[in-house]
Amino acid sequence: IYRWSDGNDNYSGKTSLVARRKKDSAIFLQFSPSVSSTTLVQSATLALTTLFVENSKNSAIFTLYRILPEFSWDVNTVRWIDVDKNYDGTFSGNEVFFDPTPIATVQLSKVSVGQVISFDIKNLVQSWANGTINNGIVIFNEADKGQVDFYGSEHSDTASQPLVSITAP
Repeated sequence: IYRWSDGNDNYSGKTSLVARRKKDSAIFLQFSPSVSSTTLVQSATLALTTLFVENSKNSAIFTLYRILPEFSWDVNTVRWIDVDKNYDGTFSGNEVFFDPTPIATVQLSKVSVGQVISFDIKNLVQSWANGTINNGIVIFNEADKGQVDFYGSEHSDTASQPLVSITAP
């Protein structure tokens, strides 16, 4: 979803995931890994492949957060106005829909098309196995400039779609 639209749009049918600078957009992802309460997660990663880079000289800081269980959302209906009622990108007060403690941060000095960006989500997946409610994740580009688009799960290039890999005994 994007702040720079009128805030009432939903982009669930799009083939790309947009990460604009300074939290001007939010990538919402929800997946259900097959882990049980007895699972000991050895590793877990989320891999996203870049489809478009506004300026490859720009750095990027991608931060992944856990969406709080009390935030009710659906991939087909979530809109910017649902998460940023003041429309200012600050997410303060009753607008906080994600745990402010980052799950993972990836900082890159340069970003290029076709680059795979991996997030270590081992602790998050283990917490789900231990009973924490899985309400999905949100990813922001916290850099001052630029836009990076990733292949989405609706894209025809299935090899470049988001991929969650989990290793457990």
